[in-house]
Amino acid sequence: MLRVIHSSVQTVGIDTDQEDGFEAAVRSGEQLRETYSKDARYDLVAYIDPDGLHRFAVRISEPSAYDWQDTHSFDEALALYEESVREAAEGMWTAVDEETGDELPPFEFTDVPGVQGYESGAEEAGTIKGRMLDAEWATEEADKAQRAADGTTRARQIAYARAIDKFGRGGNAYLARRLGLSEPTVKAIADRGRQILAEQAEGTTVGV
Repeated sequence: MLRVIHSSVQTVGIDTDQEDGFEAAVRSGEQLRETYSKDARYDLVAYIDPDGLHRFAVRISEPSAYDWQDTHSFDEALALYEESVREAAEGMWTAVDEETGDELPPFEFTDVPGVQGYESGAEEAGTIKGRMLDAEWATEEADKAQRAADGTTRARQIAYARAIDKFGRGGNAYLARRLGLSEPTVKAIADRGRQILAEQAEGTTVGV
């Protein structure tokens, strides 16, 4: 989902006291795509926001306004970037070379297909880099989520073991009724919890 992080034309979607931090983070990010004229610039940047999250930002900087938005999704950022450039090109008045009379392209440089002045393949390097970063970041986040899930699973196994052992005889059946699980399922979870506790006491490393 797109989020406004720095803008002169709409309300930002972050705390106002964070705006400077986000602006600085984007400026130090990695530029993937760009389009520019003498007075305006549009670009797509990969960066890490002040909260430590991997994001893709689209910066629109025009003579009378600026509007920066970011998103977790590379596809969403890419679509916004290209759409913004195309809309800007369509809205510009046509300039003409005074010497030759030839129509001038709206931008000095653009890597957006379909916009006058685009050179075939200009977008490929930046888009490939963005795709690779997207895959890399998705892997990091998946690994982080898996580690968190593993920790939650171990915590449940230990909790079952301690609760049943504290309850005494019949604890397994009682907990199974409370949780709406089968007794064999609860027993298996608790048994794994007891194994983890035993291995921790011995100082060995355990998995889920």
